[in-house]
Amino acid sequence: MSRPEQVSDLHDYEIAPHEVSTVFIDRFQENGDMLVAYGQFVNAAKAAGFTINGTQITHDRTDEELAKKLKSAQDSWDYQQQQYTDALNGGERPKHDYGLRQWCEREGLHYPFDDVAAGAEGLR
Repeated sequence: MSRPEQVSDLHDYEIAPHEVSTVFIDRFQENGDMLVAYGQFVNAAKAAGFTINGTQITHDRTDEELAKKLKSAQDSWDYQQQQYTDALNGGERPKHDYGLRQWCEREGLHYPFDDVAAGAEGLR
């Protein structure tokens, strides 16, 4: 995966609607007052533009939220690329290198510290 340039480049889970509520109606199906209250809640949610899907209520992310998600993903990608470049230029192995390792895997690149680790094993 290359650097995300637009919202459509983000993972589905990053742009999926916000889950506002999931109600397990079977837990109170014999309580009429609660069913009426739930019905009112659902009607109010619909009127406010929320999406009702069975017992789940969701709301689409705003353009501002999506822009923040994209910016965050770009910043993360740029950071990992910089760590990779630093490593190729003789930089130190990051203390927590899981992100860099995953980035290399996603980008189809060799993890730069594998050779260092293999060389250290040969010295023993």
